Amino acid sequence: MPLICTNSRSTLDEIPLYRKQYIDTRLKLFVEEFSIQHCPIDCVELIKRIRDTKKIPLQIGAVSRVSDKFDAVSIYVKEQNVYQIILNKNKVRYPFIDSKDRRLNFTIAHELGHIVLDHLCIPDAYKSDYERHVEDLEANEFAGKLLMPEKTLLKCNFVSIPAVAKHFNVSNTALWMRLNNLQRLDLLESNKSKVCNICGNMQFHKVHIPAHPDGDSGFIRTVNRSIRTPCRVS
Repeated sequence: MPLICTNSRSTLDEIPLYRKQYIDTRLKLFVEEFSIQHCPIDCVELIKRIRDTKKIPLQIGAVSRVSDKFDAVSIYVKEQNVYQIILNKNKVRYPFIDSKDRRLNFTIAHELGHIVLDHLCIPDAYKSDYERHVEDLEANEFAGKLLMPEKTLLKCNFVSIPAVAKHFNVSNTALWMRLNNLQRLDLLESNKSKVCNICGNMQFHKVHIPAHPDGDSGFIRTVNRSIRTPCRVS
């Protein structure tokens, strides 16, 4: 499978160790505060919940007359003690359908990262270009960890980048970046397994189905069996 990017250098190399530890600590507190337990995460619903609970003073807005290069920005308005996340309305495609739509999910998680990691306490005007660059890397790491937790991600059956990206509600590129930072791009070349679309079971066996009372003859059918507990479909 061809890889999405050609530069395989991990962006984590530029984040100091103590800042990585800070990201982990702040993310853990954030997840607990908002009772985030399961993947995939819908960040559109998440920021609405954050706004409505007022645990973080947050306003959400969108603008349309902006450059196509603009995705979103997060701002702290000191006079009102409120954070703002402003999105490019032209790039908001929701509910998510394909990879480019799901880019918004990572974008919102990135802006939440700036807020949770206290990047907005000091205005950008007082920061160097490099300091702003590192803050963007930190926000990306926060978003990647939030949307694609390492333990959950590494348990996935990597049938394809699009399939796994869809499962985590992220773009194909965001998934590649996360695997690259974890130094696990090898998973994209690993052996693929057949998986039940309903329950995720991976063991399939041929069994004989007895003749139907109405007279239909028996036949061989492949069904899935697993040592795991069967899933429930409600």
